[in-house]
Amino acid sequence: MLPAAKDNGEPGERGSWLARVTNEAYARDPIDSVLRFIVSDALKNSDSVDQETLGTALYLSPVGWDGGDAEHGAYIGEMVRIDFMDAFDAFKPIYLKRGIPEHVVHEWRALLDKELRGISRRIFTRWHSTWARARDL
Repeated sequence: MLPAAKDNGEPGERGSWLARVTNEAYARDPIDSVLRFIVSDALKNSDSVDQETLGTALYLSPVGWDGGDAEHGAYIGEMVRIDFMDAFDAFKPIYLKRGIPEHVVHEWRALLDKELRGISRRIFTRWHSTWARARDL
């Protein structure tokens, strides 16, 4: 996992623009506030959930590349890249509201797009999945 990229980072400094724009979008929420933890805990504590059916899994998806030997990896990688770019565009009003100048948001978008195309580095994103069935009440 790479740290968030810096606006004026040193040449060759390791940092991720995906991490940076995500941190900016979510105002650096503490890690424990992330929904992936809340959903699982809520289901564990629910009387209406059949606990024997409660499960979680972690999936990795390539972003902007084929993922090596992943089945349908090229399609998945391109779809995830498009989704992340669309999410960035959807968060643009939030960045502007937080006082980030429009020209900076434009620069971030270009840097994010370059990173997500898998040209300078190949990245995966993690998807946390939680499922369960309702108990018969």
